[in-house]
Amino acid sequence: MKHVILFGVTGSIGNYIIKALETLNDVRLTLFVRNSLKLSKEQKEKHRIIEGDVMNYKNVKDALKGQDIVYFGLSGNLDAMVKNIIKAMKETDVKKIIAISSMGIYGASWKATLCGKKDAPGFLNSIMLTVMKPMFRRHRKLADIVENSGLDYTILRPGRFTYDDEISYQITYKGEPELGRDISRKSIAHFVMKIVKAPEQFTNQNISLTKGV
Repeated sequence: MKHVILFGVTGSIGNYIIKALETLNDVRLTLFVRNSLKLSKEQKEKHRIIEGDVMNYKNVKDALKGQDIVYFGLSGNLDAMVKNIIKAMKETDVKKIIAISSMGIYGASWKATLCGKKDAPGFLNSIMLTVMKPMFRRHRKLADIVENSGLDYTILRPGRFTYDDEISYQITYKGEPELGRDISRKSIAHFVMKIVKAPEQFTNQNISLTKGV
């Protein structure tokens, strides 16, 4: 039985991640949340729920005991959050982390990630880049911290999330050109499920995930 703890499942892709992992018979899920009221009755009945603060080291360390894999899909103060989790993973001997970052964090595809030249005039693209650059910096720092953690990691850099009811994606690795711009939430969840099913498959990989072109 694999024990998987999920940080960041009350956001926009959380339900998709949970549903995808529920298809694996050999997985037991723990949902770490600040407020369990955001979870459904079914989720509370089926899974172990821990209410806590990811910035509280004791909360995190206690939650990680007995876990095998960490899923990190939080937003906000990413570097402080992931540092807390990584420290606790090392002290509780949890080896694997799957971290959600963002397409475009290495600079070359910021513009394509946000709009695409066909979707908006140049001045609007420029404004969006100015507004969104801090988000890209936070996600870049997250990726850097995870890569240098010494843990077994898989970093996912998905494109712009859609609600399309499809599983369709292409992957590229760090250093390769990113393909396309969008990715369905269902596709992200499916890929996370593949990693949990076979954690050795994408060991220490930094992957861009998009529908492709």
